[in-house]
Amino acid sequence: MLLKNVTYLNEDFEVVKGHLLIKDGRISVLTSPCDHNEVVDCSDYVIIPGFYNAHFHGYSILAKGIARDMKIEDWCNDTAQGKIQTKFFENIDKLSKEEYQTILMKAYIEMVKNGIVFASESEPSNWPEAAEEALTKVGLKGFVDCYNE
Repeated sequence: MLLKNVTYLNEDFEVVKGHLLIKDGRISVLTSPCDHNEVVDCSDYVIIPGFYNAHFHGYSILAKGIARDMKIEDWCNDTAQGKIQTKFFENIDKLSKEEYQTILMKAYIEMVKNGIVFASESEPSNWPEAAEEALTKVGLKGFVDCYNE
């Protein structure tokens, strides 16, 4: 596939305009457009590298706001907010594999929509295989970081 007239970020982190060829999964910079059977005019587009999320908790899409204005060392304390956090974390582990995978897929789709191409899923509850399967289903590259207690 030939991408012609594209604005992109080069290896020196400079914004330039040119032509890119995608062949066999590799991207090459061309000095002039070549003949190709699949050409996309990218005059109106900017191509940027994919982003990596090096530490992510897929369940966090359910947890928005429960840690607001709290230091991490105060999480799950005896305050009303801390008790809500405790209940939240206790109940994440009660989800079925299918429920957990659905939550993860929603989170991963949001990542892809925002230009993220790789994610490291951290502490995937009781279901590390659900995280691996969700990454694959969504088409996101990733790593599942889990541990045994």
